[in-house]
Amino acid sequence: MKKAVPFALGVAIAVLTYAAVGWWLDSTAGVLVMTLAALAVAFVNGPALTAAAALWFGLMSGMAVVLIWMGPGNIWPIVLAIGGVITGASVLAGVGVRRLMGPAEAGPYTRAGSRIR
Repeated sequence: MKKAVPFALGVAIAVLTYAAVGWWLDSTAGVLVMTLAALAVAFVNGPALTAAAALWFGLMSGMAVVLIWMGPGNIWPIVLAIGGVITGASVLAGVGVRRLMGPAEAGPYTRAGSRIR
């Protein structure tokens, strides 16, 4: 369960971003929406790296599904690699900011929701 929710959120972000702005790498607004959404969800999920990895795998899975649905073309591996680097950086930035804030608040994926000590 600790990995299923971030994974599902990642898939949802990828699909909803496509529904809202089209393929997100085609425009500056799309890149901004995707990166800010991934950063925000990673920040809210807390400092756990397993949740961050699940979120990133969800983002990548969602992007792959959207690419297959819209027709991948002949450069789809490059598109997935570039998208993976951008989303990975934003997820790591969200987790990094959360870790820099210190252990004052527990995220939903820490020891039974208790405060970190």
